[in-house]
Amino acid sequence: MKTSINKWTIDEVKKKDGTWINLGDGERVRIRPGGGLKNPEQVAYLLAGLKERGFNNPDEAPDSLVDEILNESIAHHVLLDWQGFTNADGSEMEPSIENKIMMLEKELFRDRVLKEVQNADNFLVAETEEMVKN
Repeated sequence: MKTSINKWTIDEVKKKDGTWINLGDGERVRIRPGGGLKNPEQVAYLLAGLKERGFNNPDEAPDSLVDEILNESIAHHVLLDWQGFTNADGSEMEPSIENKIMMLEKELFRDRVLKEVQNADNFLVAETEEMVKN
């Protein structure tokens, strides 16, 4: 059985523009790869956020503050959009930065988003039938 090089190739469009992931119950999110402290963009955001709040050494900052800044970073750089989310009154929840942060404060939602971000299969180049033949 042949293995395509695409098995190991990140799609540059998905890396830049994100990809839609179904979460179930009509909810889906558009995410980019790179969530977490392995991403230099997020590390820079975290360090700048800590410095703005008076912490030059990340080890001295409370975990709750680190989580808060990471949620902000994910909301700005990783969680790009969503569909199917509603407020308690049933109205559509817009994917504003504030709403993204509010949702990311919910541990189960944040864990699911980060799980999908870490799943490289979500960002691979799609294989077409023609690619598989070659």
